[in-house]
Amino acid sequence: MLRPPAGAGVDRAGVRRVACALRLPCADKPAAPCPASRLAHFDPVEPGKLRQIEQAEDALPELGFAEPRVRRHGDVARVEPVLGELARASGGARLAVLGAGRSTGFRFVALDPAGVRSGAFTLPSVPARI
Repeated sequence: MLRPPAGAGVDRAGVRRVACALRLPCADKPAAPCPASRLAHFDPVEPGKLRQIEQAEDALPELGFAEPRVRRHGDVARVEPVLGELARASGGARLAVLGAGRSTGFRFVALDPAGVRSGAFTLPSVPARI
């Protein structure tokens, strides 16, 4: 993974200071994960794939889920609800979650019992700690 600012010795606060000095509108924008982080490694980033993920992620809050993540594994949507919503996602709202994924073009919808995790696609390359 390339991190040009870090390679130059500039941390997050430094990037914000530079953005502020340049009067960029994003200078005080809260941190947010990159949409491309929803794609598996080596899966080419394409507008249609990002749009599909965005549509699936937009459909889930309409069902009452707060800040879910949808990871794309080809024709499989891996849905990561926040942990407090896992029981509802696998219980009473199961068919609605399935419908939300399929309505955006995914053939299969899988519910990840681990819930939302930052960097979930890089986790398999890191030793597990149980």
